[in-house]
Amino acid sequence: NFAAGLDYIDRADRVTDAEVVAMSRRVLADDGLFVGSSSALNLVAAVREAERLGPGHTVVTVICGSGSREFTKLYNDDYLRGRGLLPPAGEPTAPVL
Repeated sequence: NFAAGLDYIDRADRVTDAEVVAMSRRVLADDGLFVGSSSALNLVAAVREAERLGPGHTVVTVICGSGSREFTKLYNDDYLRGRGLLPPAGEPTAPVL
């Protein structure tokens, strides 16, 4: 139950679907990591936290799953375009985080 842990949470961020999609594509292209949506969400939040803290800090997150169960949605360009999460085919993608 989420409410039971509220005393242990310092802050929380909202992450959009578009940010999750962009991060999943970024780490696949740049780092060869085939991550699932939960992992991509954690990475978005970790990057934000690192930017907020600035140099000299260490941020740790969990890559909690691969993208192997995400072929029909997170890694399906047609599905994502149909939901406005990718530009039309042939157009360049927006800059990633």
